[in-house]
Amino acid sequence: MNTGTFPIRLIATLTTALLLSALANAQPAPNPFPTLEALGEALFHDTNLSLQRTQSCATCHAADAAFIDSRTQGVGGAVSVGDDDQALGIRNAPTLMYALYAPPFHAMAPGVYRGGQFHDGRARSLPNQVNLNGGPFLNPDEMRMPSRAAVIARVRENADYVDALQRFFGPQIFAREQQAFSRLGHTIAAFERTQAFHPFSAHYDAVMGQEATFTPLEQAGFDLFHSRETGCLRCHDSTAVTGPSRQTFTNYRYYNLGVPMHTAVRDARQDDSPDPGLAANQFLSSPAAAQLGRFKVPTLRNVAVTAPYFHNGLAHDLATVLKLHSHRGARDSVLHTLNPETGLAWGTTDYPENVDFAALAMPKPLSDPEIDALIAFLHTLTDAAFVRP
Repeated sequence: MNTGTFPIRLIATLTTALLLSALANAQPAPNPFPTLEALGEALFHDTNLSLQRTQSCATCHAADAAFIDSRTQGVGGAVSVGDDDQALGIRNAPTLMYALYAPPFHAMAPGVYRGGQFHDGRARSLPNQVNLNGGPFLNPDEMRMPSRAAVIARVRENADYVDALQRFFGPQIFAREQQAFSRLGHTIAAFERTQAFHPFSAHYDAVMGQEATFTPLEQAGFDLFHSRETGCLRCHDSTAVTGPSRQTFTNYRYYNLGVPMHTAVRDARQDDSPDPGLAANQFLSSPAAAQLGRFKVPTLRNVAVTAPYFHNGLAHDLATVLKLHSHRGARDSVLHTLNPETGLAWGTTDYPENVDFAALAMPKPLSDPEIDALIAFLHTLTDAAFVRP
């Protein structure tokens, strides 16, 4: 027997046995996207899906800011800056909190519309935010990608994305460009339906669940908000859509509130064109002229931490919003005639002939103590994650 080779054979045998044992006990590599929601979250935060690889959905809808654009360079944060750090949007980025509760865009009656996404409802549903005309990905003022094909090419640079999309939607997902792009919308929408976007964790919810109580000032604001004096519930009551247990404080309808033009934004954009609002929605079933200047009622959930306000980001303070409503609604010519942020008279509005004075109507202007009470109540609508000391 050749004893010299025995140790070598023994070592080889033991090594093979150890390798086989290690392979048998090895755990598979963790799947980075075990759910469609996890994949949607990754896509939502991926800056590679913009032209200069600098902007993602989360840039204008930051999770730690109640999913608004918390940057300030877009004319004081009124509008968002695009992927090139120069392009400016025409409207303030709305919060995505509770967006999943908006019903699909539809006509309730001739000339009366409800639901949809964005300020003008042009996206019928959450997936349509991406799928309609390429959404923010193809918007020249936002992520600025040149085509759906270019977006899909960026997606395919990531092997984990490719694997996950084929797992969730089938191996032929990339056979047709439109199909693949459409699935991106559905995937991001799956993330937007997760608990992070609708926690119902505000102090208001605790009070409604009899787990807490309002302060006297908050209670006064609550009572005033629900009174006929202010008429707040004409527009800020979702009960007909969501039921009483999921109050989002919007009826998802469209109104022209007589919001003044934001001249600084128009100057920065070098574009004086009026914003048609709902009138530009391609799904209207009635003459568009009556819808000029109308915008969807926003949720009041987290309103205290989602400034600036109005579709054009004109106001940075809740008191400004309430004073403008009071001025328009009470046809006030004495108490709130000036914009408190500028000290100047309220500016002119696009389409003054369409202002919905009936929706704004109140018997008398709001007093300063009433405004303070309403603001105290509105602060109770802030979800726990965004409450600041």
